[in-house]
Amino acid sequence: MSNRLLTVEHLSKSFPRRDGSRQEAVRDVSFQLEQGETLGIVGGSGSGKSTLARLVTRLIAPDAGRILLAGQDITRLKGRPLRQVQCRMQMVFQSPAGSFDPRQTLVHAVAEPLCCQGMPRRLAVGRARSLLEQCGLPADLADRRPGQVSGGQCQRAAIARALTIGPRLLVCDEATSALDATVQQQILDLLRQLRSQCGLAFLFICHDLAVVQQFCDRVLVLHGGRMVEDGPVAEVLAHPRNAYTRALIDAAW
Repeated sequence: MSNRLLTVEHLSKSFPRRDGSRQEAVRDVSFQLEQGETLGIVGGSGSGKSTLARLVTRLIAPDAGRILLAGQDITRLKGRPLRQVQCRMQMVFQSPAGSFDPRQTLVHAVAEPLCCQGMPRRLAVGRARSLLEQCGLPADLADRRPGQVSGGQCQRAAIARALTIGPRLLVCDEATSALDATVQQQILDLLRQLRSQCGLAFLFICHDLAVVQQFCDRVLVLHGGRMVEDGPVAEVLAHPRNAYTRALIDAAW
């Protein structure tokens, strides 16, 4: 039985410019992701990393190519079938506070996806408290609002919310880059723990090669929307084949 969770084939996406031409954000990108595997995606600003994440999670539709999740072609899904598939993929963003309603307590924000699926609110709130605890947020902070907790605590709540409906894939878009070094390490340790406990796979978008080196199994390098290199992290960082990859490594160390 195949352990393949995600297959991306020749994915492309462009956006209109003001002058009427189009800017290619992602060009002919292909890769695969196994269950429980972590793939780092690196590249400079404007390389297409975040666009690729939004394509994979079908927040935007591609111009060309295919996306298969556990063998199901999700490239052209719309409406309810798309929403059902998106439950199996969740995103964690760089600035979690911006994705929370500032008027809502963390526990109620985490419970919201469960309520939307029909779970009674009392049960949903109880489940949310358990998830917040699993993600290392002290119980006394669950009833605070996003602006009343630290960035690291808010990111723990965002991860808990991403877990509510049992995803198989977490897409982390610079999820640790806004945190100081100590808190960043704590969040990485939490993600490792969840990967082990829940069998999650990760697409881990990050500009910090040191973080990618310690957290990811494989790495994919984007430049100008194109994939210029991919392979095991240790191999790519020790023996880069592409000049752009070598430049990224030289700039990092």
